[in-house]
Amino acid sequence: DPSSNPTVSIDPSFEPSGVPSVSSEPSMDPKQSQLYALKAFYFATNGDSWDINSGWLDSSQSECDWFGVTCDDENIVTSLDLGNNNLSGSIPTEIGLLKSLEYLYLYTHQLTGTIPSEIGLMENLTVLDLYNNQLNGTIPSEIGLMENLEKLDLAVNDLTGTIPSEIGLMKNLSELFAFFNRHDIASHFSFCSMNC
Repeated sequence: DPSSNPTVSIDPSFEPSGVPSVSSEPSMDPKQSQLYALKAFYFATNGDSWDINSGWLDSSQSECDWFGVTCDDENIVTSLDLGNNNLSGSIPTEIGLLKSLEYLYLYTHQLTGTIPSEIGLMENLTVLDLYNNQLNGTIPSEIGLMENLEKLDLAVNDLTGTIPSEIGLMKNLSELFAFFNRHDIASHFSFCSMNC
């Protein structure tokens, strides 16, 4: 139900040497939260095995200088482009902390698990590209909270169920790709531009 907003709890004592834990309410400023989210993402997707991970977790560099990360003039992360870079593991719930993210490209990997409902917290996202992974489960209804989303690519995964009706709340959505999933979820949904 998109009216019940998901929340992400974070552990401020996160150490890059271990797997992050999620336990307490957020008390960090946005820049600390984005750093925490990126570190959690790195560990959850086996960052040490990525084809290119230049700069990641290097404390002498800003996260804005890490491979695949783009920031605005205020050093807020606006794009994460790690397509076709040998990511594996799962998308962590902490991804929802990247609230200013506009572009998320995670296509052509071995990502498994479900799409976290916290993805709905990313209200500035305009492109979500999860094409050609091994994601399973259903598409979370919270995806409908992303009112600015223009392109949603979930094709070639192992998703089941139907496309949630909450997608109808996405007034800017003009491209939706969901073919070649377990039960071909696209066959359950007739899509056209939300302006038709």
